[in-house]
Amino acid sequence: MSVEEVLGSPLWADELAFAALEHLQAGKLTLAQLRLLHRFLLHLEQRGKILVQTGHQDLADFGPLWRVEGLAKALSMLAPEVAALARPALKELRAEKWRKEKAVRKPVIRKSRRRLSLPPEAWPAAWRIALRTLEARAAEAKGDEIGHDDGPVYAISIVRSLTNIVGQLAKSNRDHGLGDVVSVGAVDVLLRSFRARETRPTTKLARTKELLVFAAELGAREDVLIFLRQLREGFEREAKLNRTRKEDVLLSFPYDLGDIYLKAMDLLAQAGETPAHQDAAFHARMDAALIGLSCNAPLRCGDLHRLRIGREIVRQEQSWRLRLEQKKNQQCYGVSAWPEVAEMLDALILDGRSPVALSQRLKELEGRYLFSWDGGLAAVDGQWPSKVWRRHFGVGEHYVRSLWCSYYAEEDPDNAWAASALVGHGSELTRQAYEVNVQRRKSMSTVQSLIQQLLPQCSETSLE
Repeated sequence: MSVEEVLGSPLWADELAFAALEHLQAGKLTLAQLRLLHRFLLHLEQRGKILVQTGHQDLADFGPLWRVEGLAKALSMLAPEVAALARPALKELRAEKWRKEKAVRKPVIRKSRRRLSLPPEAWPAAWRIALRTLEARAAEAKGDEIGHDDGPVYAISIVRSLTNIVGQLAKSNRDHGLGDVVSVGAVDVLLRSFRARETRPTTKLARTKELLVFAAELGAREDVLIFLRQLREGFEREAKLNRTRKEDVLLSFPYDLGDIYLKAMDLLAQAGETPAHQDAAFHARMDAALIGLSCNAPLRCGDLHRLRIGREIVRQEQSWRLRLEQKKNQQCYGVSAWPEVAEMLDALILDGRSPVALSQRLKELEGRYLFSWDGGLAAVDGQWPSKVWRRHFGVGEHYVRSLWCSYYAEEDPDNAWAASALVGHGSELTRQAYEVNVQRRKSMSTVQSLIQQLLPQCSETSLE
């Protein structure tokens, strides 16, 4: 068929035909793409549909991956809203192609990595029982259940974290023939490995606290508990004399909150300039919404990644409203989205569609996860927010929380409590720590300035 016959076909709406002719004359659309579009319109006609009624399955059923990719490129020029629907279809087709290729690949034999710890199933029986008891208490506390055990209760995050150091102790005991007990000698041998690896004081402090929790639950001898408490106090003093890795990064961090916010807006603009069917456009919208929301509502990763549309985060008439119970401290948190952040969230929901489709999209995604790779059915993994931050800024997501607290402690110390409330800190000591650190930096800066002022005077005096 000639170009005139194709564009004159009743399958082609006048507006679509004129746009296709314009792109052909400009050299943007090829004859092959035009024929592919015509073939797709025939495909839709057989299903009793027109172009504006295209659904995800219509694109997925159109043919192999290469054909849908070519169609998506043509649609991105003539019907970008329909092209946006091609992204999930392309994702399915690529996944299917990958599965077929994987089935015929030769297995990769990986070198075994040197393990520093033993998994719980390899621990002594008494150690496994102690761990299960701690886990059960933590689960009961999290679910507000009444347990039969009146022992000390720790957060599930603490119990999961101590599994690593206890595993290291189990391996150290096995390697050095120290038996199945937590003794002063066993802890001392483990400390030597810390020194060999040049473990930082703050890390040694955290690991010692975890060992103390486990040793107490295990019923270790009193001399072991006293030894661990002494170690904890010593590492605490040592940690106070040294800057933490987090402080080192913050002191050299080249961005402020304004820079981070502008980056989110740049990513949103970048998404708008990328063809809607490309994964790059979706990733840019995801990153923009995550970074913008992190500035607006600096929540922990465990809360940010699990927001559901119409549940924890709701689209109201003028903006978005976020309200949820924080995972770590069960405190209620609520905040409205800033106008620019609302725009980023709208763009993520629309996923390349026209703004008039927002209401329909909100109904379709009701109860689904905001940050998701499969249309909201499953949330992204809990570490995804920090992965985004590392990709764009070189640090994890939690640094924005530190930036907020440091900013308020420095600019408006009387209202620093508001910043702590904003980031969900439940501890007054945490807020005071930020104020003390800021005051310490200010004092050091003042002293340094005085020294610099005195230096020229000292030089002149020495010359005389």
